[in-house]
Amino acid sequence: MEKIDFFICHASKDKDEFVRPFARYLIKNQASVFYDEYSIRLGDGLSEKINQGLAQCKCAIGVLSKYFFAKDWTNAELQGIFQRHISKKSKLIILYHQVTHEEVLDQLPLLADIYAANT
Repeated sequence: MEKIDFFICHASKDKDEFVRPFARYLIKNQASVFYDEYSIRLGDGLSEKINQGLAQCKCAIGVLSKYFFAKDWTNAELQGIFQRHISKKSKLIILYHQVTHEEVLDQLPLLADIYAANT
């Protein structure tokens, strides 16, 4: 199974402003990236492809935002990512996109302990 450098977990409403340009930047700099627009094709099973991406990634990037907090799907992905992180199967990088540490602490307290960067 081929490893993927980065799996980007994000809310779709954050694509235009940050996530898509960020994914392009990573790819331009020779990283292999699991990003839905590039990694999931017409006819693919969403859960199957996402599970494959998670299983193959060396590092997951969670782009936390107000939109992220509101979506069930992002939180489901995050559960899998966090389990892989605590079992040391992949690294987890947290990016705050227009949210504060306090908001993350209120919404996702387990992630508030991970050193994060602002987008």
